Parts: sequence; structure tokens; C-alpha cells
Amino acid sequence: MRDRLDEFGADTEIVIVTFTKPEQLDGYLAMNDLPLTILLDPNQVSYDAFGLGRGSLLRVWSARVAWRYVLLSCQGKWRNIRRPIEDTRRLGGDFIVDPEGVLIYGFWSKRPDHRPSVDELITAIP
Repeated sequence: MRDRLDEFGADTEIVIVTFTKPEQLDGYLAMNDLPLTILLDPNQVSYDAFGLGRGSLLRVWSARVAWRYVLLSCQGKWRNIRRPIEDTRRLGGDFIVDPEGVLIYGFWSKRPDHRPSVDELITAIP
């Protein structure tokens, strides 16, 4: 996505809202080096306001996720895997809000890896 940010247009402000705790932000930024505004919502108020739910354990920690961890372990990358310190069941979303604060596009994730394509987001911008 980083290489496609210019396609959103100069008048588009992209904001990431995360419930990462302030003391974890440095690690988050190191893992997600994006030139975007990042807002912290450790109490997940905005997640609740947008109706973002939590996935079931089976949906979030599916066989596909378990298999990914097995592959990482087989590749010797298991040392980089850390125990989660945040709510791994909280689902995200992608939203486009116009300058007046009106929601013009909403995407509510059904699982952690469920996201709209960049093309879909760009097309939704008026």
C-alpha cells in the first residue's frame, strides 16, 4: 500500500486509528513505517463508535493462522513471534469520512485479514 498512497489524491488525509497502547507505539511504528497520521485509541472508543466488533476465537485463531505460525517456526522465524499483548479478537475496519464528518464508505472486517483492496478504497473517494 505504501507505494500507492499518492493515488488517494492530495486532498485525502489518511489516518490510522489503533488501540496500541502509547508505550507500544514505537514498536508499532517500527513494524508499520507509513507516512500517515496515527491516532491512539487504547480504550477502543472509536472502534465501538464505528460498530467494530470482536471475532470469535475460532474465526481469529483459525487453522489458516495456526498454519502460518507453523510455517514461520519451520523457517526459523519463531524467535520473532511475540505473545500478543493486545486484544487479538478486536476486528478492524476501513472508513471514508467526508470533510463534513459524514461517513461515505464503510468496511467492517469479518476476520483479522479481511480488508478492502486499495483500488476499492480509491474508487470510494468522491
